[in-house]
Amino acid sequence: MNKKLYFIILSLILVLVFSFSLIFYNHNEISKLEIQLEEKSNEIGSLENKLQVASEEIKKLKTKEDNLTILVMGDSLIIKSDWVQILDKLLEFNYPNSNYNVITSAKGGERAHKGRERFGYSVAVHKPQIIIIAYGTNDVKGGTIQDFEDSMERIVIQAKDLDAEVFINLIGPINIPDSEHYYEFNGVIRRIAFKHSITVINVLTPLLEYPDEYFIDG
Repeated sequence: MNKKLYFIILSLILVLVFSFSLIFYNHNEISKLEIQLEEKSNEIGSLENKLQVASEEIKKLKTKEDNLTILVMGDSLIIKSDWVQILDKLLEFNYPNSNYNVITSAKGGERAHKGRERFGYSVAVHKPQIIIIAYGTNDVKGGTIQDFEDSMERIVIQAKDLDAEVFINLIGPINIPDSEHYYEFNGVIRRIAFKHSITVINVLTPLLEYPDEYFIDG
């Protein structure tokens, strides 16, 4: 074989090797691109699903927010104080485009067992999304701790059965003879709140720490 033919054959082999290498390389690159494209397509599909879910959740939240009923149930401390009205004004100020309906369902001298008895016709009938429970002052003065615990837990269960967000108020300091054991009733409130995963509104701490700002002397 002369050198010229040998060189031609060698060149042809090299070209073929290079061509096959290029084809193999391109094939791999195309496969990679196809995989990446499929991954991106899946990501886009997943994102679209997430956006759809988020959109539905926003619609639900908007519906709830635009027609939100907050009900506060308790005793005379609810009736005689103005904190429910302040809550209403704060909501109106911070969320001017939303429709909040704040309802007071309280009776002077009422203990928790009476609230439990009237829950169906005075609370559930309003179908509130948020329920704030504030009992204890009268229970400390004239009820047993066991009756208080049974009644409060029953109120909480009834509230959660409405699929409402439930908040429960601690009892503030009571400067009345034979009422020094109110902290035991607060212990009951905390236990019930922990058991049913509901939020405690701690009015006790600021009242104890800053009495001059909240109590009138005499």
